[in-house]
Order: sequence, then structure tokens, then C-alpha cells
Amino acid sequence: MDPNQPTQPAPTSTPATELGPSSSQPSRTEHGRAHVRLASDAPAVARVPWLASDAQAMRWLAGLGVLAVVLAKGLAPALRGWKSGIGSWIARADNLAALISQLLIVCAVMACFRLLLATLRERKLPALQRLVTVPAAAGVLTLAVAASKADLTPKLTLTIGCASSLVTLISGFRALHLPRTRALGLVLGMVGTASMIQTAVRAVALEASDRALADLFDTARALATLGFVLFVVAVAVVVAWLLAGMRYSAIAAGAALLTCALLAWLADAGSRYGATGMSYLFGRTLMELSRPPSPLIAPLVRNWVLLVSLAAASAAVLWPGRDRLVQACLALGVLTGVEADIPVLGLLLVLAALSAALASTMDGSVYGAGSEASSAVGAAPSGSGASGA
Repeated sequence: MDPNQPTQPAPTSTPATELGPSSSQPSRTEHGRAHVRLASDAPAVARVPWLASDAQAMRWLAGLGVLAVVLAKGLAPALRGWKSGIGSWIARADNLAALISQLLIVCAVMACFRLLLATLRERKLPALQRLVTVPAAAGVLTLAVAASKADLTPKLTLTIGCASSLVTLISGFRALHLPRTRALGLVLGMVGTASMIQTAVRAVALEASDRALADLFDTARALATLGFVLFVVAVAVVVAWLLAGMRYSAIAAGAALLTCALLAWLADAGSRYGATGMSYLFGRTLMELSRPPSPLIAPLVRNWVLLVSLAAASAAVLWPGRDRLVQACLALGVLTGVEADIPVLGLLLVLAALSAALASTMDGSVYGAGSEASSAVGAAPSGSGASGA
């Protein structure tokens, strides 16, 4: 070999720790050098496995929440007084509602523990945000567990509403920074503000009831109207996000809204004096799903918005969609609505808020497809994170 001839560099082999669609053929940059993805290049997946591999589990949790709200909060109480001779059906509905509610509490508590630990470890989140949201979320978690065994005092339920709304507002503002979670941040901001207003409405209504002040109760209803308007905006954002990029979106949206309007009209007819049959049961169910003090809005419109919110939450859970985690958080947000002072709903809202804050620290490709990220994590051998660096 001529000593003056430049030596050719030895061909480099693709590292065994590479993660990517084609590990044998690495992509080329504009300078001709190979660009590979090592296991150490994706620390966010390993650091927060809940967002990557268990995003589908969050959707299942949101679906369980929809079922629990409809059955335990609406249908089961509405069966009482519907008609005679259905005592056995009432007992079965109560048992099933209790089972689903307790299952939801157990799953939500486990998910909240994981998200709290992930939030504490996530250094990309501001220290002040972690200092505020983690204790507040832990307080909601503690009170929600206590509420599963015994009834809480009104002051404690108001505390749940304030704490969960605070966590939601902070996390929603953080989620606005990332384009993939911007719609989620907007929804959480609207829901958090509406929940905070509704918590104040509950406090004013309790004071009005204790002192028998009709004017003060009217003030509470006026504040409830403001919270209702914010919730309507949040539901509209969720519907627009779900329909974005969908073919014939206008037709699908029109059909869904028209169906909800017909059901709202049926419920309104069932709530009138002398109504019987299924319309009466449906009207009682929607009445149980709504809590006083009611806003200064016609009952027909309130029922329509309630049905649209439930339909949007169900669609976010069932949609084959774009981002599993974002869809689950959107479903939890509109499912909670303005009733974050209910312990289990406040806990679900905290789950959505913590997930949104963690997702805002990661690239959209990490949490966009949970199954792909999960398989990527599984492809990395144990201990390769440090060696790959």
C-alpha cells in the first residue's frame, strides 16, 4: 500500500441500541453523515412511561368515567320514583353504579400516584409549578379517597373544587406552549376557570340557603351563568378539534348537534307535569346530571349543552384519532365540566391537568402514538441508556 495514499475510513456499523423504523439503513444528512437515534436520545419516553406506553389506558379511564357519570350520577338516581314494581331493577342499578364508581376511584388513584411521581421527577417543569401543583393534587387525591368511605363536609368539597381548579389553570397555561397541546391547554383553562367560578357559586348558594337570602341566591345564579358560558366555549373547542381534518365534518357535526337537540327536546317534554314513560325517565336523568344553582339559561339549552358535552367526551374516547393522550385529557375535561367540587370528578380533572403539563414537556411524536412509543421503549435493551450516550 502506498504510504502517501489517504486511507479510507473503516465502515461504521449501526449501533445495536438504535431505535427507528429501519435500523439497518440509517438516514443521511445533507453532509452525508449517518444520523441515528440511540436509546439515550429519547429520555422522555423512559422518564415518563405513563405518557408514552399507557396513553391508551388513559382513554379507558376516561371511558370508565363517562360510564360512571351517566350511570351513577344520572340513571341510577333517576330510576327511583319512575314507576312502581321496579325495585329489583333499582337495586341492580345501584349496585352496578357503586361497582363502577369504586373501580373508577381505584384506577384514578393509581394513575394519580404515577403522574405525581412523574411530575416531581420532570425537571423541564418550572420548580414553582411543581411546588404548587403537586401538594394541591395530593390534597385532592387524599380527599377523594376519604370521600369513597364517608361523606365530606361542604367545606371539604369546596376545597377539592378550588385545588383541582388551581392545578388545572396552571397546567392549562403550561400546555399552551406546545402546538400539539394548545387546544388542550385552552380547554383546561376554560374548564378550570368555570370550575373555580362554580365553586364560588356553591359557596354563595350555601350562604344564601343558611341565611334565607333570595337576592344572594340570584347572584349565585348569575355567576353560574358565567361559568356555563365558559364551559360552552370549552365544549366547542373540543368539538372543533375532533372534527379538524375530517371529511364531511360539517355534516357529522350537524347530525350530532341535531340529535342532541332532539334528545334535549324529549327530556324537556319529559320534565313537564303529567309526563310518563321513557321521556319522563330521560328528563329525570338529565335533571340528576345537573346541579343547583342552575344558570339563568333555559332548561332546553342547558340539556342540549349537557348532551353535547357527553357526546364530545364519548367521541374523544372512541375516536381512532390523532393523539391518544390529548383525546383522553379532552374527554376528562369536558366530562368534569363545572363540577370539580365532586371528589371523583375533581380527581379526574387533576389527572387531565397533570397529564397535559407532562405532555407539554415532550415532543408530539413521543405521546402522539402510544403503541409506537411503547414498542420503541421495549426495543431498547436494559442498561443501554448510559452506554448509548
